[in-house]
Amino acid sequence: MSKYSHVLVVSGGMDSATLAHMCVKEGGSPYLITFDYGQKHKKEIAYARLLAENLGVPHQVVDISNIQNLLGGSALTDDGIEVPEGHYAASNMAITVVPNRNAIFLTIAYGAAVSFQSKFVGAAMHTGDHTIYPDCRPQFVDIF
Repeated sequence: MSKYSHVLVVSGGMDSATLAHMCVKEGGSPYLITFDYGQKHKKEIAYARLLAENLGVPHQVVDISNIQNLLGGSALTDDGIEVPEGHYAASNMAITVVPNRNAIFLTIAYGAAVSFQSKFVGAAMHTGDHTIYPDCRPQFVDIF
């Protein structure tokens, strides 16, 4: 039996923090993983660390920032593109898409779960994101 019931991908944001809190509240013993994929907002990583500390659960930051050049063209990772302001559904926010980001994260988390013999892998995607982020759509989650 695994000492970690769940492997959770957490960004440090509200959605993944809620997922982690729910897991612990329901008696789970999660292992939290955060990814440094070369994103501009490193503050999220600090919040993910703080989340793990507050919950008293293990946390690992996985550095995959070397893939940044392979996933170019996103305002979240490209220093030459400013992050736009506005509502997620606005057309100007499409420049923030990091191609296949959640599939990459979940694949690594799944590998960790198999290694740990954990029963569950989890991630929380903002439901409002699905209109511009293909890997936040319910169809993506169902297929994955």
